Amino acid sequence: YNRKTVKFLIPFTLTWNGALALFWVLIPTYIIDSIMNNGNFFSLLTLFFLLPHTLVGLLYIYYLIATYKNITTILVDHKSLNIEHHPLPWLGKRTISTTDVTQLYLKKAKGWSVNDEVTYIYELRAKLKNNKDIKLIGGLISEEVGHFLEQQIENYLGIVDEPIQGEVPK
Repeated sequence: YNRKTVKFLIPFTLTWNGALALFWVLIPTYIIDSIMNNGNFFSLLTLFFLLPHTLVGLLYIYYLIATYKNITTILVDHKSLNIEHHPLPWLGKRTISTTDVTQLYLKKAKGWSVNDEVTYIYELRAKLKNNKDIKLIGGLISEEVGHFLEQQIENYLGIVDEPIQGEVPK
């Protein structure tokens, strides 16, 4: 994970969810009062406003916990390449047949920008026999880690490294 992102997301998530908690304490009283005293059922629309914001708040909490607790495991044998994230379920779990992989490479992607300072992240990608190009692992903050993973997997599978257009040079 990137420390800059997490340093921003922790106070943001606390503020976001703190405000929502306050709304969830105050709004039900307002809605009940509005319905009982005025017969105003339109106040129920307030709940429809709060629900998606609450979902976003919960997703931020989940993201932060997964960022701190999850581990990515790459298992390679001569039949398959497996990528798993655990203990919390996360996107990107995949299994590919190693016979389909023709090349691995590292690609640079723009991560985020803070005060005009651009931070880049890296993706370990695979070229397949059917000419598909797939992302194996994203969000790597270190070019060296990406090249190390690429080299170790290619060595194990006996793949001769060849240049790919758009890859991060070694």
